[in-house]
Amino acid sequence: MRTLLLATLIISATCCAAHDYGDAPASYGLPSTGGTQTCRLGATNTADTQNPVTPAWTGDVDDGIVGAPPVWDSWSFNNSLTVRLENGGAYLLMWVDANDNGTFEDAERYEVNPGYFLPDNADYTFTGIKIHATQDFNHNAHNKVAVRIWAQDTIGGPPQRNPGGHVYIGEIEDWLIDVEP
Repeated sequence: MRTLLLATLIISATCCAAHDYGDAPASYGLPSTGGTQTCRLGATNTADTQNPVTPAWTGDVDDGIVGAPPVWDSWSFNNSLTVRLENGGAYLLMWVDANDNGTFEDAERYEVNPGYFLPDNADYTFTGIKIHATQDFNHNAHNKVAVRIWAQDTIGGPPQRNPGGHVYIGEIEDWLIDVEP
């Protein structure tokens, strides 16, 4: 009987765990995680409660960026962003809407140590971030570029490389990063 009760409690806790979604507009994909118990970005997990969030970019308190949010050079091929992974290992993926068209594309995806499950309680830096300065950045706000960071625990599976996909455990953070004109 105790075993049945314990199993019921574990299943209930998993089913009732907070889900997380991105808070970017739906055109960027509607990602989701089934639970946010582990592998978070920054000091706290800030789960979004709906998908998509209305109005966009307001779903949670974005943390996880180490230091002040950067100002990226719109003509550079070497921008970077450092994030903090806490409370559980994960894959770290990022998408940057470098052409400001309102979607995250395959060519706009970055990974820290691609294919490697990273240990927690450490800072990780995405490097070589390219911004295409063929236009003003105005899709979301003046001189802002859309960014999605996703800490993913796929429970032994490969990372989810679809910016609108689903993983069992993780945290999704969407930001608008300043871009120099």
